[in-house]
Formats: sequence, C-alpha cells, structure tokens
Amino acid sequence: MPSPNVLLDHCFPISLVESFVASSNKYCEEREKEYPSLSCWQNRKSSSVFTLSSLYHLIAMIYYMDHVHLPSLRNYWSTDHYMPQHRVMKELGITKDFFLFTWHNFHVYNEEAMDMRAKEEAEKE
Repeated sequence: MPSPNVLLDHCFPISLVESFVASSNKYCEEREKEYPSLSCWQNRKSSSVFTLSSLYHLIAMIYYMDHVHLPSLRNYWSTDHYMPQHRVMKELGITKDFFLFTWHNFHVYNEEAMDMRAKEEAEKE
C-alpha cells in the first residue's frame, strides 16, 4: 500500500488542491451570505477558511478512514484506550467539528468547464 505522501503527490498536485481551496472558500462565502444564521458560522475555529494544509489533512483523514474502519465517525476522535489513535486525527489538531465543516463545505468548481457548458447551452438555443 502506498504511503499517503506518495498518493498525495501523485494524485493531488498542488495546483489541483489550490483550485479546490479557492472553490471551497468561494462556496463558503456564498453559503454564509445565503444562510448567515447557520450554527457552523458561529464557531470561527471550526469554520475557518480552507487552506492547502487543511485540504491535504482532509484527504489524509479520508484515506485513513478508508483503511481503519470504526463503528462511528466520532470514534476517530475517541480517547478511549481501546480505540486506535492516529496522529492524522490527534496530533495535527484537526477537530471533529473542523473535519465535519470541511467535509460538508468541500466544493469543486471548475470555472472553465462551467463557462464551456453555458456557451454550449447558449449555442443550442
């Protein structure tokens, strides 16, 4: 099994993740304007802007979760001695709330593809 670093370098180049960061931050800005009373906007620590680091951590966590199956999502942050402990979840400071925020607000938007689709639809009319 390849290490997470090898997978990230091969499958998620920085330019791709940078576009995910920009898309996700734009999506969050639009959601906050549209739904300002959502509770997720109240805790700025867990709803901070996306960064390269936070998205790489999200990818690493998903990779870890794919290989270590636990009964519940909250178990990945459990401090019980019988639960597996992994530095992706603990040492890097990614809280469950921040993970859930990034998971729910991760957004991929390819402006070029959307512009091309709009152009094709306009040509059909």
